[in-house]
Amino acid sequence: MKKKLRFFCSVVCICALALVLSGCFNIFHYITRLDNGSDRHVIKFSVLKSNEAVSQYNDTDPESMNARLRGMMGDMFHDLEVYEQFGGQMESLKKENEMGVLVTMDIGYTRETVDRIIEEDTPFVPRYTQDGITIPVQIQAFEDNDMMQMSLAGMYRLIISKRCIATLQRAVLTGYPGESPVFQGQGSGRLAPFTVDVLDLGDQYLIEVPFFLLIEDGYKFLKLYSK
Repeated sequence: MKKKLRFFCSVVCICALALVLSGCFNIFHYITRLDNGSDRHVIKFSVLKSNEAVSQYNDTDPESMNARLRGMMGDMFHDLEVYEQFGGQMESLKKENEMGVLVTMDIGYTRETVDRIIEEDTPFVPRYTQDGITIPVQIQAFEDNDMMQMSLAGMYRLIISKRCIATLQRAVLTGYPGESPVFQGQGSGRLAPFTVDVLDLGDQYLIEVPFFLLIEDGYKFLKLYSK
């Protein structure tokens, strides 16, 4: 649980700083099914950095701000070790105008793995249900109000192969993992289910969710219904 909270805080801290730097923070998540039956996940947590943006909005020089961003990315890299239990491998992304962390993992749904997924609700690690797929997506809020307001412009983008879910009828944000409110956690019943647009790309689906829907008391799960 502590690792998960540190992970969430790191995401939002970097998100807030990213908006100071350039106004662009994204979580990109790609899921496909391998021939051996495992699901491959590629998750990119990244920000676009801009020296011009730093100069415009801060008294601190661009290099100092970029150094601060590198330090926060280092913290995030450490916190993403939560994915190692699922075989996750992390790679630091350091490009001229982009900085981030790339997580790649192949999840085989053995009984042990399924039990761990259900027990921990690790961010962005899906569970399969009779109706489709449920993905934990909530992001921890930032305590500073100014930083909190800046973090609301982020976006979670999911591309999922039809090898994982052949027919996607609808995508819904909910506060609880199950169908019945009986399963809701503390504070999770405040928001009615929210339907998210789904774009059919032929052999994949694209779902985009703004961060402001996922912050603090917002929606905790993205449910993909196959029927």
